[in-house]
Amino acid sequence: MTAQPIAHLRPARKAVLYLRQSTAREESISLELQESAGREYCARHGFEIVAVEADPGISGRTWNRPAVHRVMEMIEAKTADVIVLWKWSRLSRSRLDWAVAVDKVESAGGLIVSATEDVDVSTSTGRLARGMLAEFAAFESERIGDSWKEALHRRKMQGLPHLPYAVRFGYMRGDGPVQTPNPDTAPWMVACYEKYLSGWGLSRIARWLNENSVPTAKGAEWSFVTVKQVMRNGFAAGLLYTAATDTYTKGAHEALIDTDTWEAFLTKLRHTATTHPRHRNPVYSLSGLVICADCGSPMSVTAYNGPSRSFRCPMRQRNPAKYRHTVILREPLEAAVKEWVGELAAEVDRAAMQEAERARTKVSQIGHATALSKQLDTTSARIVKLTMGWTKGIVPDDAYAESMAQLEARRTDLATRLSAASRDAKDARTTAEVAKGLLAEWDKLDLAGLNAVLKKLIAGIVVTPGERAASTEFRIIPRWVD
Repeated sequence: MTAQPIAHLRPARKAVLYLRQSTAREESISLELQESAGREYCARHGFEIVAVEADPGISGRTWNRPAVHRVMEMIEAKTADVIVLWKWSRLSRSRLDWAVAVDKVESAGGLIVSATEDVDVSTSTGRLARGMLAEFAAFESERIGDSWKEALHRRKMQGLPHLPYAVRFGYMRGDGPVQTPNPDTAPWMVACYEKYLSGWGLSRIARWLNENSVPTAKGAEWSFVTVKQVMRNGFAAGLLYTAATDTYTKGAHEALIDTDTWEAFLTKLRHTATTHPRHRNPVYSLSGLVICADCGSPMSVTAYNGPSRSFRCPMRQRNPAKYRHTVILREPLEAAVKEWVGELAAEVDRAAMQEAERARTKVSQIGHATALSKQLDTTSARIVKLTMGWTKGIVPDDAYAESMAQLEARRTDLATRLSAASRDAKDARTTAEVAKGLLAEWDKLDLAGLNAVLKKLIAGIVVTPGERAASTEFRIIPRWVD
């Protein structure tokens, strides 16, 4: 048998580059460097790059990363064969996540490779080397974590905040590690507590600070959330807050407010959270459904100095130079949604007549998808068998190359058809009955109940800003639309 590289005898394997930039400073390798190394590796091995996915600034300790999930789905859907990493640690620093990922990829017939730690995982020695590198990555992660825990514990015992480089609002760096009151911003911090105890709300305090051009400690504008965080963390009362246990300890820095003021603030804040649970339950029927077309942010109802009349995009207030003024009147929008639900309810009779036919079609679709899945598995098995025969010298080079091209083309075709058949086989049950019941109970449901049912029908209401609130356009996206 003629000794030639596999890349010259079989179609190029489809590779997806997975990049992850660590949050740890000492190993925060740029995504550009990782991608460059991955492309060079693919060029050397004859891999065709079909996608590049990246998770910037996300720790490898968590598996909750959007890009890594997309990469795994590509392998399982057969749209990619190989995951190319810069180093093995880029995929995960968790032993469990790493083991599960490798099992999923190899079960799907895929492969994981490293561009800079190139080991032959087809051999027992190579798999041992890969396991040792993955174990070392987990060890490094735990070592860094232990060092951080020790450093944080030491700072806590000294009465210092966890992060030495984070200067709190109202304070500035002193000669030593202890922050000292800032004569420019400390009076504003004290005034925030005074105004809150006099009856001001947190949103009003945020507007007051912004109107007076007083930035946060990071130089940004204030919002309800930032005001609440800064006041509730107790730093101005000479305390250090631990969010994990919701506890306060004595800090080494000087307090700006006395104990009575701090206790009065906490009492009022807890009472307000108990009597006004606005952030736990929907207040309006369309809460969580209205979305700004410009930035994709959820729009919220704002009152300002009058009644709650409109939904507004929050990004406009944060960056008025970048975002348009997206606003839509609440009551006309709610009326339009009710009319839309009414149109759905009117289709209930027609939907009922179609239900029997849909049920028969669904059984046929599921059978079709199952058959395609079996054909795809059979084709993948034939590819493996053919490759084994070629490596043993049973299958000639020319026959291998021709057969492999045909099998690869068939596998791609089956994967595409299976994906379409699976979508068709989804439960497409009618929503007309739900709409009809909702319309009948519309005026009887409380706002939370109405909001919950609407979320079963509506995926979102996308709002495109106009010159005025009355001329703003919107589009209702049903749940059943992909």
